[in-house]
This record gives sequence, structure tokens and C-alpha cells, in this order.
Amino acid sequence: MLRDSLKAGVSLLVPAATYFLLRIYIGRVLGEEALGLYSITWAVYSFALVFGTFGLGTAMTRYAAQVGDNIRRQSRLLVSGLGHVFVGAVMVALVLALAAHPISHRVFDLEELSVLLLIAAIALPGAATGKVILGFLNGRRRMSAYAVVAIVQSLAIAALSVLLVEAGYGVRGAILGLLLPTSIVGVLSLCVTRRELKIGISFTNGVTFSRGLLQFGLFVTLANGVGLVQSYTDSLMLGALLSERDVGLYAAALLVFQAIRFCGSAAQLAVNPRLAAAWSKGDTAGLTRTVNNSLALVA
Repeated sequence: MLRDSLKAGVSLLVPAATYFLLRIYIGRVLGEEALGLYSITWAVYSFALVFGTFGLGTAMTRYAAQVGDNIRRQSRLLVSGLGHVFVGAVMVALVLALAAHPISHRVFDLEELSVLLLIAAIALPGAATGKVILGFLNGRRRMSAYAVVAIVQSLAIAALSVLLVEAGYGVRGAILGLLLPTSIVGVLSLCVTRRELKIGISFTNGVTFSRGLLQFGLFVTLANGVGLVQSYTDSLMLGALLSERDVGLYAAALLVFQAIRFCGSAAQLAVNPRLAAAWSKGDTAGLTRTVNNSLALVA
């Protein structure tokens, strides 16, 4: 578990560091107002992504850990998850695109926000696809592949964001640099699971896992929705009641506190599939041992 935790730590550290440094860079180069727009767009996009993925990334981790080494069941699980997430993400993206103008003008009174939300809507299906692939890789404990996808995505985000900002595209360039690589790498990550996809598409007879994925995904969506409300209500209220500059200053002040959750998140990423596998087998001793080991690791 220690090795998987280290790989999980790297796969979380690089994106976290990228996001942290990019916010500092945007605040210094483009100013507090641009950072505020950037933060508001990210908050709205995060809500849309939660409903677009419908918890299927986390559900994929659970069921991929429980199906064992049966390649046909793994493949059908992956195809079912991808099919559901594509439909859901496209629907949420359409809603976000249609609501972009009312949200930007009536809620936040920020004209430029409308274009940024349209960019977020376009990027949503690809990003949701990537969430499902990462969930599947996590569930199969393929943490090396998980880390590669996360690192490539983060490096692409950093490179494109700086390139577009330095080219004079301002906050639009920053949002394009953030969301375009997220979407593209999410789609390209399908290549990592091409073996399972081939088998899953050709093997049409069998369990689709649809009911279990959607039921579990519903509970994950509700839990993540509550978490997002707790995380982003402050930024959204500041954006609606004050100015984007105030949101930018507030976002800069919160950057320091994001590192507190890092160790726990890395351990959780490595532990989740083990807990799911032990639970499916009724292995109470394995559950206890895994929990104790993870707590000792974080401590």
C-alpha cells in the first residue's frame, strides 16, 4: 500500500502544485480581477462537472475493485460507465451553455464570464470521460498509469496556460489553458484502457452494471454536491455581491490552506479500491487492517 500511496501522492501533488502556481501566476500577471473571474469560472465548472459525471468516477473505482480479474466484467463495467457519463456530461454541458448568459449577467453581472462558461461547457464531456478512466485505473490499482495521465494533463495545462497568457489572451487564455488540456487528455486517456474497450464493445452479452453504477453515483453526487456547496459558496457569494477583484483576493488568501488536505487525499486514493475489494468479500479483518494501516501512514 505504501508504494501505491506514493504514486497516488505524486499524481495528486503535480496537479495541486500546478493549480497553486497557476493561480499565483494569473494573479501577478493579469491582476486580482482576472483571478476572480478565473475562480468564479472554476467554481461553476466544478458544479457542472459533479453533475455531469454523476459520481461515476468514484463508482468506477468501487466496482472495478470488486469485479476482480475477470476481464470481460471489467470491460463491460468500463463501457457502461463511459456510455452513461457521455450522455450525462453532454446534457449538463448543453444546460451550462444555455445558462451561461443568464448566470453571467443576472447573477454575477460579469459580461466576460459568459464566454468563459461556454468554454467550460465545451470542455465538460472530455473532462468527465477522463474522470471515469481515472476511476477505473484507481479501482484496478493501476496507479502508474493513473499517475502518468494526471501528470501529463497537469504539464499540458501549465504549458498552454502560460503560452496563451503570455500571447496576450488574458483570462480567456488562462481558462482555455486550464480546460482544453483537461478535456483533450481526458479523451486521450481512453488509449490507456484500449484493451478493455475492445473487449467491452465486442462482448455485448452480459451484465451492464448500469443500475449499480447509477445508484452508487447518485449518492456520490449528493455527497460531492454538499462538499462543493461548502467549498465554493463563499467565492460565489463574493462574486455575486461584491466584485471579481474581491474574489481574486479571497482566492489568493485561501491558496495556503489547500496543502492541508494533501496527505489524507493521497492515502484515500490508494486505500479506496482495497476497502471496496475487502467489503465485497466480507473480509472484516482486511477492512480493519487496511484502515489501521492507512491511518498510520497519514499520521
